[in-house]
Amino acid sequence: MFEQDAEIAGKAQRLPVPPRRVCAVAAGVHGFSYAVDDPEGVFGIAQWFPGSGHEVMLGPAENDFLRAYSSNVGALPDYPAAQAAAGAVLAVQCARLAGRATREDLWAAAATLDSSTLFGAFKIDPRSGAQVQHQTVLVRWAQGEPAPVG
Repeated sequence: MFEQDAEIAGKAQRLPVPPRRVCAVAAGVHGFSYAVDDPEGVFGIAQWFPGSGHEVMLGPAENDFLRAYSSNVGALPDYPAAQAAAGAVLAVQCARLAGRATREDLWAAAATLDSSTLFGAFKIDPRSGAQVQHQTVLVRWAQGEPAPVG
């Protein structure tokens, strides 16, 4: 998916008359800069971006996560790392609430959550399974880095 999205964005940029604006989901992570000739000005959709200032009810605060991650990896995380950390926090919370680890019990616990992690708000619709409180971040590439818009 990432590779295909980046390929389409690159093709759009190389058209004889390129579009004035290009937006790609792949542009929401730092790896996008290696996948296209020039990411400058491209918009992306990120599930999270450092400095979001989300209220954290479960798990580590964003600054604590950023400090721990960068001290181990040597760089700031992209949203998939924050998403994985938040997913682990939510899984542990569901296991605590359920008291058991069966699929049904964990689902029932997840369906009751109305909380937030460093990744943002978390609540799901128990009927559809859709997450109903998470918000994405629009980013734009400038000076070799993605930056939040607005």
